[in-house]
Amino acid sequence: MGTTTVACREHRGHEVDVVVLSRASRARDKGARITLLGEAKATNKSRTGADVQRLEHIRDLLCAQGWDAEGCALAVYVRSEPAPDLVTAAKAGRVLLVGMKELYGVV
Repeated sequence: MGTTTVACREHRGHEVDVVVLSRASRARDKGARITLLGEAKATNKSRTGADVQRLEHIRDLLCAQGWDAEGCALAVYVRSEPAPDLVTAAKAGRVLLVGMKELYGVV
């Protein structure tokens, strides 16, 4: 697990806060299977569906670059109440929402 920057011609690259590889994978090996991409922000600003779209875009970039990321899970780590569109995306199974309760067992 770690962070990385993904090259993108449209946006000058994307910093990814959480990248998880399968246990059998080795970092920096293009054959590595990416199992999760995540966005983590420690702000009071509500996270939105735009975070999911950004992660989907990054997943598509990684696949186009030869990484095995097609089936990876997407996660947004939130400190404050997520926006309704993000909650809808989570209920639809597009993203995992991880809040303070899930991380630390507190509200």
